[in-house]
Amino acid sequence: MTASRIVTAPGVHPVFQVAAGDVDVTTGQAQYDVARYDTAPGATYSGPDAQWTDDTCDAIDATTFYGRQRSIDAFDVGTATFRVANPTGLWDYPPADLQTPLTVRPGRMVRVGVQLGTAPPAWLWTGWIDGTEPGYDPAIGDVVTVTCVCAKGEAGRVDAGRVTTQVGDGDTADARMVRLADIAAFAPHRRLFDASGVTLVGTGYGARVGALMDDVGKSSGGDVYGDENGYLTYRGKDWQTRTPGTPPDGHIGNRGVAGEVCPNRWEVSFLRADYSSRVVYARSGEDTRQLDDLVNQGRFGVETFSMTSMATKLDADLNLLAARALRVRNFNLAPRVAAVSVDAARPGVADLLVAASPFTPSVYSCGHVTDDGRVAFERTLYLTGVEHTITAAAWTARLALDDASPWLTNALSRYDAARYDVDVYAKAV
Repeated sequence: MTASRIVTAPGVHPVFQVAAGDVDVTTGQAQYDVARYDTAPGATYSGPDAQWTDDTCDAIDATTFYGRQRSIDAFDVGTATFRVANPTGLWDYPPADLQTPLTVRPGRMVRVGVQLGTAPPAWLWTGWIDGTEPGYDPAIGDVVTVTCVCAKGEAGRVDAGRVTTQVGDGDTADARMVRLADIAAFAPHRRLFDASGVTLVGTGYGARVGALMDDVGKSSGGDVYGDENGYLTYRGKDWQTRTPGTPPDGHIGNRGVAGEVCPNRWEVSFLRADYSSRVVYARSGEDTRQLDDLVNQGRFGVETFSMTSMATKLDADLNLLAARALRVRNFNLAPRVAAVSVDAARPGVADLLVAASPFTPSVYSCGHVTDDGRVAFERTLYLTGVEHTITAAAWTARLALDDASPWLTNALSRYDAARYDVDVYAKAV
């Protein structure tokens, strides 16, 4: 691997790569130097994954983000910002040598990862260049700031024109995702869609594909995101459930637990806006209905969470999703442990960060004990988002968290009405 100007933590080496070929284009883009990938004249490479070239030596720093805040929120578009040195003009566009096939430009795939010791690189982020901006740094020389979006952002930026006659009434959620990905002309080999039994009402489109995909996610109880390997992904209704008794994926805090990593900072708060005592829900164009938590309304007042543009076809699914929202945003889960910041220079943190993914999702046992021995909190939390910051001085990360208790349920008692809010459903205390 090429030497890097980024130091990070002991035994950690960043890796920054650019796709040498546009695998989703068949017009002669995929070349190394001059040679094509086949002996036939004009042949191009069009495999299921990019062929990558390393540019780690030019990377100056990087910030990457995947995730959302709450476990029922739509995933934000994953983003990355890199700064790269440009001493050879590799990042010029158009290239000075017009015969150079590797034009580093918007639409080109990039990825960033880390290598721990001699292990293969672990990819933290993969996506598409969305913009480049040349600049100058007195200490480095010519630099380029590169902004990128994940697969959801790449597919989602396409407009789906409105149609007068709605289509797809009775579509399953995964079938609707196929419709939308086809409109975006997003490559089939870069799609990972779960099968779904949730059916949806028809759609007239008339919005960005990304917004329509989010409608599919929230209406089916699932999620849509671009993952760390560059795939547009749809996950179905119960993908976040976890069997009780499953060990956590890590321990974060200062409790002296075996294998526990030490954090830099916790973000803990109790804001009424983070919680709900009423959920108002409906399909688009229909009368609303509501679900109330009367006990907590008496304590904290009415805090409303709205789900009034749902495309869920069956009432049973609609009612279930409303109950889920009230459960995840319940006042009984306050205060909210919203995030933790960690530094890869601390023991065990680099290993935890390599495995940390909001798409798994990762689950951590978290706790903090004050100097006088008081337990400030001790909770099991889901990782809902991760923001990596890699510079010449350090590799740090902010891990967004949400309470895991609504999802710690056995496989036969998920959000079924017969099990809701009883002990087997792991209700909050």
